[in-house]
Amino acid sequence: MSSSPIFVPTASNKEAREIRCGYRSKRCEFPRSLKRNKKLHRFCDYHRMKANVNQRRVDQKRREMTQRHTEDATESPRSTQDSSFLPNVAWYDDLDPQDLEYLNRLLSSEEYENMDPNGGDQSSTATNK
Repeated sequence: MSSSPIFVPTASNKEAREIRCGYRSKRCEFPRSLKRNKKLHRFCDYHRMKANVNQRRVDQKRREMTQRHTEDATESPRSTQDSSFLPNVAWYDDLDPQDLEYLNRLLSSEEYENMDPNGGDQSSTATNK
């Protein structure tokens, strides 16, 4: 009877794992790259480059979100009134005081049905109809 060989970790296997790229998503057999101080990086050159590009992308998005957030916070609060509904002063400069009085009574009085557009009171004519 043949039995399958038993894997016994040796010093060479342990050393091989220590120098192998530490990329977690998929096993990478490339050796870890060296830093300037001669210590090992965590990844091989390919996966370091890939991780650096991804990190730059994440940092750029974070900067954009922070910048957008600060711009939104520093903007002055917008007016709740639409400028098209605000009065244009020039249109009522040519109204005479009698017209202004009529408009004032029309807008403030409950008796607007009884007002004569010519300035008189129609309450007597309304009862005669």
